[in-house]
Amino acid sequence: MKRVNFPLDANANRVLDITGTLAPGMWSYRPLIADVPEFVHHRFATVEERGWEADAFSSSTLTGTYLETSKHYYPERPSIDQVPPARLFFDTVVLQLPRQAREHITLDAVRSAAPDLCPGDALLIATGWDRHWWNRDLFVMESPHFERAAMEWIVE
Repeated sequence: MKRVNFPLDANANRVLDITGTLAPGMWSYRPLIADVPEFVHHRFATVEERGWEADAFSSSTLTGTYLETSKHYYPERPSIDQVPPARLFFDTVVLQLPRQAREHITLDAVRSAAPDLCPGDALLIATGWDRHWWNRDLFVMESPHFERAAMEWIVE
């Protein structure tokens, strides 16, 4: 278990970037949701042609590394634009739990990897699956996943 401190100091340089690159060809929920929009990028101005550069992007809110709130399932709950940015920076426990395709993340694995996890801690579990970001056939459909008991324990 590794505890990472994320101070809210703008000059701090202990921020762990867990985002992935957004680009055409990246993974998509399309195998599960037929009408989910794919990520689209269009450069509509270049320095050579117009003296400045600009791009347009189009995607669903289920694209890339994204944040959800409980509004995803409960319409009366706050949406992500109602979450103050300061709430997105926490002292975080990072667990390295490498997993293969469709492998379970079990309660025993989480408990043994995080014996000092405290109520209220933010938890980030690294499975190594990010290496498949560009594999449209694997990333979503074959990803490791939590057993229900593990997720219930984490949420408690």
